[in-house]
This record gives sequence, C-alpha cells and structure tokens, in this order.
Amino acid sequence: MSDPTLDENLDRLDGLLRQAESITRGSPAHATGNATVHVNAGGLAVWVAATACAVCMAVLLAGAIFVAALLSEHGRQLQDLRQRDDVFQAYFNAGYAPEQETE
Repeated sequence: MSDPTLDENLDRLDGLLRQAESITRGSPAHATGNATVHVNAGGLAVWVAATACAVCMAVLLAGAIFVAALLSEHGRQLQDLRQRDDVFQAYFNAGYAPEQETE
C-alpha cells in the first residue's frame, strides 16, 4: 500500500540529509588543531607607526585646544549679548512700569 513516488521522495530526502550531515561534519567548526601567529615587526616600520600615532595625538590635542578657545569666546560673546539685552529690557520696562504708591 505504499506509494512509489512517496518512497522515492523519502529516499531522495534521506540522501540529501546524509549529504548535508557529511558536509557539516567536515566543517572547520568541528576541526581541531593549533594555530600560532607570529608578528615580526621591528626597525623602521615600528618607528613610522609610533611617529604617526604621536603626530595624530598632537593634532588631536591642538584641535581640542583650538575648539575650547572658540567655545570660550562664543560663550563670552553670548554672555555680553544677554547682558546688553537685560539692559535694554530694563530700559523699556522702566517706561511702561506702573507707578508704585508710596505710603
């Protein structure tokens, strides 16, 4: 009572599953071994890299000082504008302020 196409499909599926299983067993995730890394750096390359790093740090520091000076100047100018605005506001309010009764 078995269906021949069903049996063929099951056999083909079983074959595909076995093939996939054999591929995953051979993957590097299941491999064992030792790996070593040797870095042979020295001489001129190290000096060039260290100098480039030092130059980048110096430029970063100089830029930070420059930006801090700009922000400080901007803050001072903003404070001056606010103070001037307060003076104008007090002048305008003095003309429109209601008179106070003295006892």
